[in-house]
Amino acid sequence: MKVLHIALLLCSLLAPLTGQRPKTVEAAVTGFEKVREQSERNRHGAMRDLGRFAEAAATSILIAELTRAKTLSYQVTVMRAIGYKQRTGAVPVLATMLSGANNPRIMDAAAEAMRSQGAPGIAALVAAFSKSKGLKKQRQAICYALGRVATGDRARDVLLADIQHTAGNDRVTALRGLAARQDDAQVDAVRIQLCEAKNRAIAGTALRQLATHKHEQAPKLAIQFYRRLPNHADTDHHETVVLGLLVKLEPANYGELLQAAARARDPFGKASLDGWQRGFASGELTQWLSEHAFGKKDTEEQIVAARALAHAPVKQREAASRILKKLLLQRAPPVVRAAANSLTTIDPSDATQAALAAVLKKGNEHTGPIAIHALHVLRQTDELWHKQLLQLCKHKRPSLRTAALRALCETKTDQDSLLEAAKNNLRYRDWQVRAAAIALVVTTRSPKSPPLLFAMIDKESARMKEDVRAALRNLTGMQFGTAAEWQKWWSREGASFKPREALAVMPARNADKQTVSYWNVPVRSDRVSFVVDVSGSMAKPFGTGSGTRLTEAKRQLTDVLGRLPKKAKINIITFSDSAQSLFPKLQALGKKQHKAAAAHIKEIFAKGTTNVHDALEAAFADRDVDTIFLLTDGRPSDGPVVDPTALADEVARWNVSRSIVIHTIAIGAKSLFLARLAKDSGGEHSVAR
Repeated sequence: MKVLHIALLLCSLLAPLTGQRPKTVEAAVTGFEKVREQSERNRHGAMRDLGRFAEAAATSILIAELTRAKTLSYQVTVMRAIGYKQRTGAVPVLATMLSGANNPRIMDAAAEAMRSQGAPGIAALVAAFSKSKGLKKQRQAICYALGRVATGDRARDVLLADIQHTAGNDRVTALRGLAARQDDAQVDAVRIQLCEAKNRAIAGTALRQLATHKHEQAPKLAIQFYRRLPNHADTDHHETVVLGLLVKLEPANYGELLQAAARARDPFGKASLDGWQRGFASGELTQWLSEHAFGKKDTEEQIVAARALAHAPVKQREAASRILKKLLLQRAPPVVRAAANSLTTIDPSDATQAALAAVLKKGNEHTGPIAIHALHVLRQTDELWHKQLLQLCKHKRPSLRTAALRALCETKTDQDSLLEAAKNNLRYRDWQVRAAAIALVVTTRSPKSPPLLFAMIDKESARMKEDVRAALRNLTGMQFGTAAEWQKWWSREGASFKPREALAVMPARNADKQTVSYWNVPVRSDRVSFVVDVSGSMAKPFGTGSGTRLTEAKRQLTDVLGRLPKKAKINIITFSDSAQSLFPKLQALGKKQHKAAAAHIKEIFAKGTTNVHDALEAAFADRDVDTIFLLTDGRPSDGPVVDPTALADEVARWNVSRSIVIHTIAIGAKSLFLARLAKDSGGEHSVAR
């Protein structure tokens, strides 16, 4: 009855909302008249409502609104509404918008609306295309629209003719316009021909389309293309090779597949997953990996082999597990990490736990934490494992102590035992261990927790001092500056103290007058790596001024470096297709370093894709870094891991024994990925528009 009551209540609430959509053109016109003289921001909904009707009354209003629209967003909304239906008189206005536009969004919206107008619109697009040579953005918009024409061959023939009569990169635009055209013999013939082009952009685009459409010649052409690639070829070319080979994977191509995947952008992305599963189906790939995965000198190829085995079918998982257990014995931590992650995915058995325990027993400072994390994934609720973690908190290697303390933060074992483990590590020599111990003190939320932290207030500095302050604020809701002030408060409140409830997200901390801020996030560390996106999208406008996102990023970076104390150690890592570090490792901000940083910032320009993986990997490579500021305006689009969730998982694994705080700044729009990176590491997330 309760469920029925809720359902009826929801229906009653939704009924007025659904009734607001006009059911006739007259009602839509009436709705528009109510907002005609209001701001454009208030007229978007009326435009979308009118777009549902093809009648002259709706069309005349839409065309009139397009001619008087001022803001970009409103122009796009009106053109999209016009494109909902075929309309008499719409094509000339849309063609004018297309030819006069200087913004790609306007061009795309105008071309798409023209395409939806049937034969007159397509004819107008063809005419505009013939005049668009040299107008790159406009030509791209027209090609994309023509490529989506579902009926007839006129649009296709125009694009094919352009490919035949142009040269160089100009052919790429028309070819991309044909991307959706499938099972078309004429188009496929041109694609096959272009796969032999010397221009890699053209050949790669043609091969990718054939691979996407599962063309039977894609594997052979992929091998030919791969053998022509230089060592420095773009990662997307290697990804194209992977997609082509996976159309029908042959044993003779296994070696090339592994090599290309090791250099590919997102080799296990959505576009390739089906292909990997097909490739494993016969069992031959698994057998080949069992014979060849260990002799590879290239670490990246071993990592790819480990990641690939996570996609082996159920009937092959026993064999895959054996290979992964051997990869656990390799020296390179990234290989061990990839193998451990795949093992926990496909084989959570006792045998896997034993293999991971063997890695842990060796006590290696790099691979030990990997084993702790993997074992914790498998044994998180096991009380015997909790006891083992408590023992590991006394290990001679700091990285193992840190990983064990972090794992204990996710357990529900005896509170006093947790608190004792934290207490014994709060004065340890390595800051990473102390940071993990502070996190465990907060996690226990014991009435005995605050006094353990009081003495640290006056002894710690920079980032670690802030960790202590944040922990005490989290537990008590209070803020005091010195250990003496905290002791005085405790003498009054300690006997009756109860920790306040844990907050899902801690509020951003206000900076005092002496604290330097970067994008409104306080910089409370003196060992910071500033990781800055310089991809092509950073050339977009920022705010309401005339500057770009990159212009503002450079200004903010110059400003923060000018205000940080000389003793602060910093590095600057810029990234697009790949990552570039200003210094080999953190450097104190002396005059020489300031001069080098200023010259570096001045030379930064926006170009390329967004390889967040390699940028963060470069920052983590410096063992002295305790804080990272990551600034980016887009989703990851390049690198070995592109999927935001998978990348956030990978960064969390890197941080198991590092205790690095990652503050993130999203330019342009909110980012769940960046928000998670900050939350997982105890950092702050900011959005700048």
